[in-house]
Amino acid sequence: MQDFPYLGTQWVSIPEFQGLAAAVGQVFSSALSGQITGDQALAQAQQISEREIKKAGY
Repeated sequence: MQDFPYLGTQWVSIPEFQGLAAAVGQVFSSALSGQITGDQALAQAQQISEREIKKAGY
């Protein structure tokens, strides 16, 4: 078994997390398949995250 430099999981305890994670995951899948660059994926993921968090009132 390989050691990892972190503990925990990828989960935020808010109702919006599942949809947010799915949307961001699709963006990163686009980057991994070469449809967009990594920088574009990061920018899009940030935009999606900020929009959803503001919409939810956090």
